[in-house]
Amino acid sequence: VNDADITAWGNGQTRVIVTTQPSVGGLLAMDWMMPGEVGSYYQGWVCFGISPGITVGGTHIPANLDLAYRASHKVPGWSGWVPASESVSVNTKVPNNANLRGLTIYGIVVTLDLPDQVRTQATPVAMIVL
Repeated sequence: VNDADITAWGNGQTRVIVTTQPSVGGLLAMDWMMPGEVGSYYQGWVCFGISPGITVGGTHIPANLDLAYRASHKVPGWSGWVPASESVSVNTKVPNNANLRGLTIYGIVVTLDLPDQVRTQATPVAMIVL
């Protein structure tokens, strides 16, 4: 035990860490941390809103299946089986569209027992497109 240790471990919860803020024509990069979920299926996406959200297998997920979802959920690496490292690094190019500047988008990842049993879900992380 080290009482001076201030490492933020995330309390063992599935979470999203933004590593590169989204920018018009640039990249958006995130790390998805999924402790204790090795071998579970994961799916991540970005969306423009968190309300009303969706229900999967009786679990409410605060993320919409909107235009941003359709553009991101099938990006290679944004779904698959949680690896032994319990984390996945993902990125995608933000379209070079000035209308996106200043918009808020949300990043989320969930883990599932297929076909539709949600195991864990991250709290959606809000990001403003630069």
